[in-house]
Amino acid sequence: MTLLEVVVSIALDGVILAGLLASLVAAAHSAGQSWHLFERIETVCRVEQLADHAADRAAAAGWARIDAHPASLSFSIDADGDGRIDGRSSEFIGFEIGNDRLIHRIGRQRVAVAAVTDDVIRYRSRAGQAVPALAEVSLEGGPLLLALPTRSGAPHWQAGGRLRTEPRRPRSSRVRGARRQT
Repeated sequence: MTLLEVVVSIALDGVILAGLLASLVAAAHSAGQSWHLFERIETVCRVEQLADHAADRAAAAGWARIDAHPASLSFSIDADGDGRIDGRSSEFIGFEIGNDRLIHRIGRQRVAVAAVTDDVIRYRSRAGQAVPALAEVSLEGGPLLLALPTRSGAPHWQAGGRLRTEPRRPRSSRVRGARRQT
């Protein structure tokens, strides 16, 4: 082999090695971007499951109140049928926006579950109705759309300065003044 052949061979090896290294860097960058996208989508799905669970519990409850405000959405559910809502237990489920985060609340426990891009929860109604049927939260991974219970038997909404439910209280199965038999 001559000196010229050795130099050409080293140059070709360098070009091949540079191309391989560039391909590895591009693949690592692409994998990082894919992971970031997956993480954002997974966060939206997780929050969607939490919100759907709260809405399903409110729709199935014998008595529930839904409070809808620009920075919060809460479901107060009489799960045990005693006619009272214990705000310290799982009978209170809420979502709040604060410090660019969506905060999920069950009773007294609060957990930041996702980053938000807008500090307002938007409510949409069906045509001709004042009752909100959909809540939209702008999460970093994309919009979260939550169908709110509006069917008969579900919480009753009243429109006003702020959207708030005021359903009828459940009727007690006991007669007032009657003694409990043991």
